[in-house]
Parts: sequence; structure tokens; C-alpha cells
Amino acid sequence: MDLKIIGLAALVNAALTIALSFIFFPLLFLGPIIGGFLSSYPGKGYEDYDVMKRMEWLLGLFQV
Repeated sequence: MDLKIIGLAALVNAALTIALSFIFFPLLFLGPIIGGFLSSYPGKGYEDYDVMKRMEWLLGLFQV
């Protein structure tokens, strides 16, 4: 009787592990990609900002 319960628990554990792996494993790859797009999206408004271009040029002079 105990072996049947242990076997059933092992099958349930395996099923849950497989199901959760299919759900969360793609997030390892999609999370950083989506996060990068979301973090760079607010910066799009500064692309044509002349002061930012001048500051980038000035900071570029001091790079070694």
C-alpha cells in the first residue's frame, strides 16, 4: 500500500515538474529580451535631443 502512494506521489511530482518547466523555462530567455526592450523604450525620446548629443561627444573626449 505504501509503495502505491509513493509511486503516485512520484508521478504527480514528475507531472508538476514537467508542466512548470514548460511554463517558466522560456522566461529565462524571453525575460531579459523583453526587459531590454522595455528599459530602452523610454529613451527613444532623447534620440534627437541636441544637448544629449553634445554631452555624449564631450564625455567621449575623456575616454581612455
